[in-house]
Amino acid sequence: MTSRPEAELTTTPVGLVTRPVPGGRVVVRDGVALLAERLQRAADEGDLPAGHDPGLLARSLVTVANGIAVQAAGGTPRDELRRVAELALLQWPSP
Repeated sequence: MTSRPEAELTTTPVGLVTRPVPGGRVVVRDGVALLAERLQRAADEGDLPAGHDPGLLARSLVTVANGIAVQAAGGTPRDELRRVAELALLQWPSP
């Protein structure tokens, strides 16, 4: 069994993020909220156009990622899932 790095993040189907910390504890945070915070920072720094809702963008990205995970588990071919991801990124706002 390989050891897991302490900085590793794992997402769950409902968008939670878990991170092991020293002492065997696990920190759980809302992955959508974490992503929304990061997207807000991007907006504040001019890397995301004004007028976009960071929370909605985060929820959209997590929803697409979860859908891709479900489809992958169901056997959808990788190249098809890649095209879905590329389509989703075409809808992403650019600065």
